[in-house]
Amino acid sequence: MTEVDKAIRYIFVLSMLLILVAYFAGATNLFSGVSAALDKLLLTVTGRNAQGVFSGYPTGGPAPVTG
Repeated sequence: MTEVDKAIRYIFVLSMLLILVAYFAGATNLFSGVSAALDKLLLTVTGRNAQGVFSGYPTGGPAPVTG
């Protein structure tokens, strides 16, 4: 193997490593955003606030009709 072949191989390996690191960083950022959105959606669907506590019933509405 000549020196040129070794240099090309090292450049190729380093390029692949750089691509893998870039994809990993992008995927980590994407998954953190998706998980935060999914958490907020699940809290909304179950009727909880950001602290995980059920929201209270609304107040100040019209008086109930007695009959």
